[in-house]
Amino acid sequence: GPVVIVLVQGIEPDSQVTKFVKKHGNGVQHFAIRVQNLGALVKDLESRGLEFATDQIENTGMIQRFSKRDVLTGQMIEFIEKSNDAKYDEDFFHAFRKRRAA
Repeated sequence: GPVVIVLVQGIEPDSQVTKFVKKHGNGVQHFAIRVQNLGALVKDLESRGLEFATDQIENTGMIQRFSKRDVLTGQMIEFIEKSNDAKYDEDFFHAFRKRRAA
């Protein structure tokens, strides 16, 4: 499928991006993988030892889970299940604001 790259910059001293850069330096904070059945995937990955940093995050047309950060790189994996009619830009920015507020 298509590849979407979103670049972000921490513009506030206490933003998650600014904190990441201070701790780990410039680089990839996380990458996202679109999946078909998030619930089944989470169960499978947890049975294999992957730990998650978040509970399921639900937004209009989209469900997300974030893995725990890697201790060396600080990277995390975001798993996203989207409905076919979800609009990426609107959903992404709504989810980002919701995650930032948490």
